Amino acid sequence: MDNPAVKLTKTSYWNKLIRGAFTKVLILYALRQSPSYAYQISLFVEELTQGIISPTEGTLYPTLAELEKGKYVTAKTEEIQGRKRRVYRLTRGGQRAYYAAFRTLKETLSFLTKLTD
Repeated sequence: MDNPAVKLTKTSYWNKLIRGAFTKVLILYALRQSPSYAYQISLFVEELTQGIISPTEGTLYPTLAELEKGKYVTAKTEEIQGRKRRVYRLTRGGQRAYYAAFRTLKETLSFLTKLTD
């Protein structure tokens, strides 16, 4: 059996945990900017974070499904440049979720910055 304490010493553990939380917020942020399809969202997040966070299909699609199930986003199949794409739009609930997450992140990052000084 793996020792959980050993995992805590691995950067990969923290990358997955922290970046996963940021990914959900950044997806909401991307959709706050404009409706979009999954690949476009992924590119937006990757560019915004300068490659620090690059959502994979294995992260992106389950997160979008979770957001859709919670009614934070809606999705509709549209034709874009001759291809059918599932376009996601932020709902009012998604807007509220984004602001709640952003406030929490802002408070947390402010606190963490004080710890590093």
